[in-house]
Amino acid sequence: MDARGSCRALFVVGVLLSVGCETTSYDNGPSPVCVGVGGVWDVTMVGEAGSGIACPDRTVVWTIHQNACDITIEAESWDTANGATGGVSENRLYAEWIWFEGCYRYGESIDVTVDGDTITGKYYMSRGQAVYPAYCPGLGICSAALNGTRRAAP
Repeated sequence: MDARGSCRALFVVGVLLSVGCETTSYDNGPSPVCVGVGGVWDVTMVGEAGSGIACPDRTVVWTIHQNACDITIEAESWDTANGATGGVSENRLYAEWIWFEGCYRYGESIDVTVDGDTITGKYYMSRGQAVYPAYCPGLGICSAALNGTRRAAP
């Protein structure tokens, strides 16, 4: 084989080796796995020692709406969790919501484990100052043990 034939052979081998090297994968991996949490839940929160503020003990009823792994909490209009959004990852349910009152900014969240028709975990609340330079006393964080029982599935 002469030099010209060798160059052609190398060119063909190079082209064959490069075929498919510039492909793009659009696979985002396996679909997320999430347990069903939709339904009406009786939820109890028992405040624990905090830093600066105390979480109140309370019992509420939440209707959790689920769309795939996304959730929305429906509650009484006075309950700050009404309209909160979050998600489910495997058997972990989480949600966060923010609201303002006076010079305060409240941040609340839940992080619970779902086991069939029961949930167990934590509720967290932080109260920070939203208005400056006002003085807003009683800033801090607190947590509460959260337990719930599903009384009705969707």
